[in-house]
Amino acid sequence: MRRLLLFAALLALACGSESERPPSESASQPEAPAPDPEPSPMSQPVRPARPNVASIPELEPEQAARFNAFGLQLWKRASGEGNRAISPASLVLALEMTRTGAAGETLAEMSRVMGADEGYAAAARAAVTRLPALSNEGVTLRLANRLYGEATYTFEQPFLRSVAAGFGASLEPVDFRGAPEAARGVINGWVAERTESRIRDLLPSGSIVSETRLVLVNAMHFYGRWETAFPASRTRDRPFHVDGGEPVDVPTMMRLGNFRAGDIGKARLIEIPYERGRLSMVIVMPKTYDGLADLESSLTDDAVRHWNDALHTYGRYHLELPRFRVEAPQSMALGDTLKAMGMVTPFDRATADFSAMANPPAPDERLFISEVFHKAFVAVDEVGTEAAAATAVVMGRAGSRPAPPEPFNVDRPFLFYVRDVDSGAVLFLGRVVDPR
Repeated sequence: MRRLLLFAALLALACGSESERPPSESASQPEAPAPDPEPSPMSQPVRPARPNVASIPELEPEQAARFNAFGLQLWKRASGEGNRAISPASLVLALEMTRTGAAGETLAEMSRVMGADEGYAAAARAAVTRLPALSNEGVTLRLANRLYGEATYTFEQPFLRSVAAGFGASLEPVDFRGAPEAARGVINGWVAERTESRIRDLLPSGSIVSETRLVLVNAMHFYGRWETAFPASRTRDRPFHVDGGEPVDVPTMMRLGNFRAGDIGKARLIEIPYERGRLSMVIVMPKTYDGLADLESSLTDDAVRHWNDALHTYGRYHLELPRFRVEAPQSMALGDTLKAMGMVTPFDRATADFSAMANPPAPDERLFISEVFHKAFVAVDEVGTEAAAATAVVMGRAGSRPAPPEPFNVDRPFLFYVRDVDSGAVLFLGRVVDPR
């Protein structure tokens, strides 16, 4: 059987807007206007033309919950320790494009593990259109797809037409047989370019060989600003209980403002909107310094929906949030995790059926998944959020005076996720145990 590589990359970047008035240093003194926020070190990519809002397709909350459920299962099984992040959206898009080429029991197993029902494929294609359509003056969300195929290998035309129509992915011939390492460099370079160089070497050495036949690439880039920036002049060193233990001083952003917040018993929530409020970041902070593990153990799509529903209290808060950066040194290999979740046949060189993708007459030319790689990056500062992720599926052969603000001090390990507010789809999910 020949090796096939399918790849999907997702990037989110966001930066912030004008500052509002910060809290005063003393309650007895009036608040003074804050200076304009300092320029963000984040790069600002060229923004595409604004979409026609009326043409934005709907992504139903029920389908978004299915996408979330799959990503959250992977997170609970494979997130490891320390600062980590994944992109459920990237994982879903990568494997949904792979599922497009599956048949028989291979298709059935992928569908069961991914929670794919009759409307799943249409919803994934709607997400491909909807995400870029969330762009506005302060937020850019771009999506690009591409197929890198072995020039001498034959792919099924219905499959190529399907991914072209549903994901906008055209086929580019490359020489996997004669120059696999050069092809790996081309693909990794494309990923780096589409993710503002935040995701490098997604495909590690040895992942592309002369038997590779196809690389399917999805790249999404998100640049946005907080609806209201944290004044950089207000950032101070504040104690943070690293890993739930003794506190250490870390740079902590501060802002006085109106936020949606909630209480779920074991944790407090606060939502920080990006400009125009169609995308947001939710911070989930356990009430005890060592409560993160217990909080993560309850992480399901139902839990996330409950958290979103709990964000119903709109009030005035003095938010303290550490700057943080989550950067994976190497890609996560998710093949064993997916097999443990029940996706076994697609990884079996003897029984995998991707005949809808390529159907050569010789059995040893057929395809199976050999590995799935994922890599993510998230950074938060006063102006906004920068995040990137990539997934690769490697297939081988065989009015009145306001009340005093309520404090919300994020001084312990916490979870965060970036979501599409209307549908609830989670674009990024992560944990911070050490902001340093």
